[in-house]
Amino acid sequence: MKILSGYQPADSGAILIDGSSAGYHTPEAAIGAGIGMLQQDPLDMGAFTVCENFIYGQAGGLTFSQRQAARTLKAISRQFGFDLDPDAPISGLTIGQRQQLEIVRLLALGVQALILDEPTTGISAEQKDLLFDALRDLAHRDGLIILLVSHKLEDVIALCDEVVVLRGGQLVGAAAMPVTTDELVRLMFGGALAQQTRTQIALGDVVARFAGITLRDKRVTVTDFALELRAGEVVGCAGLDGSGQELVI
Repeated sequence: MKILSGYQPADSGAILIDGSSAGYHTPEAAIGAGIGMLQQDPLDMGAFTVCENFIYGQAGGLTFSQRQAARTLKAISRQFGFDLDPDAPISGLTIGQRQQLEIVRLLALGVQALILDEPTTGISAEQKDLLFDALRDLAHRDGLIILLVSHKLEDVIALCDEVVVLRGGQLVGAAAMPVTTDELVRLMFGGALAQQTRTQIALGDVVARFAGITLRDKRVTVTDFALELRAGEVVGCAGLDGSGQELVI
């Protein structure tokens, strides 16, 4: 996908689009041909606002009218239920909102094929539903090609019309949906996976205890945080995007 979208040159082989060989040496060239990629961590610029990031790559560069850009941004955002404030700083956006901004920016640049690399990593269930609704609209209503790269089988089953599976750098299967999770697992791993069992171990003494901790950053405050750690255990810290788990860690 990075080769197709101009981020990386090919070592060998060829890409054919409508029967003609295509090779893009920069992302700008790929976007000019109608192909854009949304990276797992969106490639925005945190020192600028939503509108300034939206303008990036537009003809005319930073001389492009910010008032006109804001109107275009809001118009495209409304089509998909996105709530993006043109004047908001990028640093205040969640990962899901940054993804929305990059999709809107690429659509404004005229892409007809949109590549998404692990887009549901780090976003909430509600943000994923909003993203997938937008992608379905783009594909089925507007005729865009959506290429989803994911190891999350539930996302593939929920969104895709067809699937191709790579294993060890080789194409091992392709199928039209619907395909079951078990069938995808067999293609990915070369066979069914045995059910995993968890080994129970005795935990040791308490080695650390947190109580009444308060943590703050620019966007969130974690209050009355408490945790007890014992020798020999593995502790996970999880939460929806922007809930403060990164601050705790």
